[in-house]
Amino acid sequence: MTVDATRRAQNVSACSFDVFDTFLLRACTTPDGVFERVFQRSCIAEKFPNMSASFVQHRIQAEARARKVSQERCGSTEVRIADIYKYFPFRLFGLGRNALQDLAQIEFESELELCRVNPEMLEQYLDMKRGGFRVGFVSDTYWSTDQLAQLLRSCSPGLSWDFLYASCDHGSSKSEALFEAYLAEQGIDAASSFHVGDNHTADVNGARRHGIRPRYYPQAGAALASKFQRETSIFELLCPDQPSRLDCGARTLRRAVTTKSAEHSPAFNLGLTVLGPVMAAFDAFIAAPARGACSQWRTRCDRIPRPRRPAAVSGLAGKPRRDRRLYRDQSSRQHGRIRGHPRTAL
Repeated sequence: MTVDATRRAQNVSACSFDVFDTFLLRACTTPDGVFERVFQRSCIAEKFPNMSASFVQHRIQAEARARKVSQERCGSTEVRIADIYKYFPFRLFGLGRNALQDLAQIEFESELELCRVNPEMLEQYLDMKRGGFRVGFVSDTYWSTDQLAQLLRSCSPGLSWDFLYASCDHGSSKSEALFEAYLAEQGIDAASSFHVGDNHTADVNGARRHGIRPRYYPQAGAALASKFQRETSIFELLCPDQPSRLDCGARTLRRAVTTKSAEHSPAFNLGLTVLGPVMAAFDAFIAAPARGACSQWRTRCDRIPRPRRPAAVSGLAGKPRRDRRLYRDQSSRQHGRIRGHPRTAL
């Protein structure tokens, strides 16, 4: 018992966080919205403006093929971003093989553009750090540790961590041996440590398999996911030429708010997940043109010439009442002509 107590005292408690869809959220409907943004930023959009959906599908297929080949050759599905683009059909989009690094760089820049720090997870991160835990990140990703560090600091300047593990650098995922490597290298006491993530297989079961206590950060439930799927289908039917995945983070925000809200009546859930977002979007739709119209109206009003006051106006006070009435009538008619209305309309 003394030996075990000494060993536990030498070990360290830690809290690790998954990166994507947990600590960082993307401002798009699904993760493949990043691929749609890559298409928009690349020269392909100028040559083939209507091939956005095709580009996204080929990017997904290239990753699937790269992982399959890696599994056959190395026994692991972990790959880097350059490995993925090796299987991308460049010729189909009018590109040469030398475009591989360009597309990989554009995709990383798109991640920098779309990723946002999750305020809820950042608060938990800082709380665990203040509580004396070692904190860091363990992520299944095709981005290297250096790229992951750049992405995290871009979303949260000044962020620091005690450890950072990217699966592609270790050739193993969280479902395989990445947690084992993390515990061994950091000297972490698994029994008194936590891992926070959104993937039930990798983050929950993977952590539990190595004795780490998981904290599940849920994504959209079945009911909300069904609504999202219907909305996507309707959008693609009504707006076939518009990007369906780049919504400036509206769906991600809806998912986060719904996750934090307690279960209520069906009417409350309808308002929370559908009617509320629709009315908020309608308010923004009305407010934007109104602000522009007000600005234009002020500009036009500033350009309207004001009627000049006669020099004799100062002497009206001492003239008979009839002269003052004639001046008012003349001034009103002049003002009516400037506004383009007859005097009776004033």
